[in-house]
Amino acid sequence: MGRKTKPLDECYSETIKFRAPAGTKAALKKRAKAANMTVSSYARAALDGAKPLVKRKRGSQPPPKRLDPETRLQIRMLGVNVHGILKQMRFYKKEPPKNLEPLLAEIRAKLEEV
Repeated sequence: MGRKTKPLDECYSETIKFRAPAGTKAALKKRAKAANMTVSSYARAALDGAKPLVKRKRGSQPPPKRLDPETRLQIRMLGVNVHGILKQMRFYKKEPPKNLEPLLAEIRAKLEEV
């Protein structure tokens, strides 16, 4: 069982060859690879006037920052405590304390430094 044939308006029937300065081909391959695209798809997107989007592989994320085990443990414990506080507030339908928002902002700022 083979692949279905594409409609004629979706087929690529023309080939384009052109000369370029030294290093251009390598740079084009590098950009296409960074965008997780083939060179042809990258060039077509660029020629259409669209800025080629960087596609990420399914499930891929930027590599996490390496933290020492003690820092990771402290961040985890902090998250567990904040989660527990919020869970109790939802359960008892209580309003958050006035100093909670500034505290969370401070925590976010510190985490961005890490």
